[in-house]
Amino acid sequence: MPPGSIQPEVTAAPSRLAPERALVHPAWLVALALLLVNDHVFKAAGELPALFTGKASDFAGLFVAPVLLAALVRARSRAALLACHAAVGLGFVALKLVPAAATAWVELGARLGLRWQVVLDPSDLLALPMLLASWRVLVPCSRAAPPHVRGAWRRAAELAGLVLGLFACVATSKLPPHVPTARDGQVVIAARGDVPVHVLDLASGQPRAALRVTPASNPPSVAGGVVLTRDADGLAAVSLVDGVRRWTFPRRDDEHLGEPVADDARVYVHRRRFHATDNASVFDGEQLTAIDLATGREQWSIPVNQGAASILVPGALLLAEKSELTAIDPATGQPRWAFRGTDDIYSPIAAGPHVFFGDPAGTLHALDRETGHELWTWATGSRATFGVASPYHPPYLSAVDGLLFFVRRSELVAFDLASQRPRWTRPDVGAVTTAPGIALAQVHGKWHYVALDPATGQERWQLRLRGGFVAAPRIEDGVVVMNLEKAGLRAYDLADGRLRWTFDPRKHREREASQ
Repeated sequence: MPPGSIQPEVTAAPSRLAPERALVHPAWLVALALLLVNDHVFKAAGELPALFTGKASDFAGLFVAPVLLAALVRARSRAALLACHAAVGLGFVALKLVPAAATAWVELGARLGLRWQVVLDPSDLLALPMLLASWRVLVPCSRAAPPHVRGAWRRAAELAGLVLGLFACVATSKLPPHVPTARDGQVVIAARGDVPVHVLDLASGQPRAALRVTPASNPPSVAGGVVLTRDADGLAAVSLVDGVRRWTFPRRDDEHLGEPVADDARVYVHRRRFHATDNASVFDGEQLTAIDLATGREQWSIPVNQGAASILVPGALLLAEKSELTAIDPATGQPRWAFRGTDDIYSPIAAGPHVFFGDPAGTLHALDRETGHELWTWATGSRATFGVASPYHPPYLSAVDGLLFFVRRSELVAFDLASQRPRWTRPDVGAVTTAPGIALAQVHGKWHYVALDPATGQERWQLRLRGGFVAAPRIEDGVVVMNLEKAGLRAYDLADGRLRWTFDPRKHREREASQ
């Protein structure tokens, strides 16, 4: 270089990050261990307070998840790592504040064979600073291999961390237990294996029939002595007595049939049409169709918007389409009235002369059942009170004995319809199932149930279950029916909580095979 010349400054190229290196950091491994032990030991035992087990999973999960996501998508820059942290944070906020997001997440997991549970609790957002802790502690070690783990051992340790992290997220990937149907003195439960559907006597638990069919819905849709099934040919009605197919409603090649609902006269099903293009399947429209339960013949069809939901109530069919609620005449398909609100409609039910529903803001609405006119509203004070219906969650809103029941911020509220104000409340409740003379409350974060007097909230009896995940309880004819992940069906007396009978489809199948 000539004398007097200025040597150019050399700037080092930014180093590529490797977030998988963070998977062997001691802090990440400690958080992962806490997440695994908490989710699969402490929660399963049900002995520690739900406040601890719930918050521990949130804090540990938000520390573990961002770099795990970054390792999976092979993020190689600070911007990509920042995007992974932001994605985890935004997703966590949505799941804790938006009922529709929580429901969609749980349903997605169920379709993929994963058992995901989401508790809508804004206080869980206290764990969000763990994202900052993850960024400050784990991102720096993504620049270079940790000094104590190098070479082939380092790569093996990173792979082990990745596998353990994925296990922590999907270790509950066993299919969730099916929800039973209890109706007309029978329990119908979808199982797995060679005999997918069992029909039991509700009073005794004795098997009545075993059907080799696939139910069209979860829980099985049962009415008029048949269970509705679905296969490549379409929707069918199969006898609960002898398994004989009574009729089949054909499905077009370009059509998808939704989960049906049925009363004693008709079956109602959403039919969505699609056409294929070079790159995707394009939605062509949706119809709600009524089918005669006895003959399988179409009675009427009406066009509906995509994503509309049908809810059967005594004497009417409610059609919820975003912010619009329509009462349909079941016999003709003609609208009786339509209510147009300002926000999405959640959990509509009918009780006495009223129709009730909630909205994403946590407001309770009351309509006149005959006209659809809004009568009054009441703010619950929590945006996470109501949600989209799911077979794995008891109804967000139910009515019995002149009271409405719902859970807000882990508090059970018995709302008096006469005075339009809460009559009593009970803390530490996650969900509630009601029937005449009983409110069955699930303790928040545990598989413990407490039977309460609806009028006073006084405790009658308790159940402490240890059979793993419990599908939403069903109450019929003085019997509480639950399907436990590890113990099968259990039936309890509604009056005192005494165990009446048990039925495990797996053991029943083994006994039949040995005979």
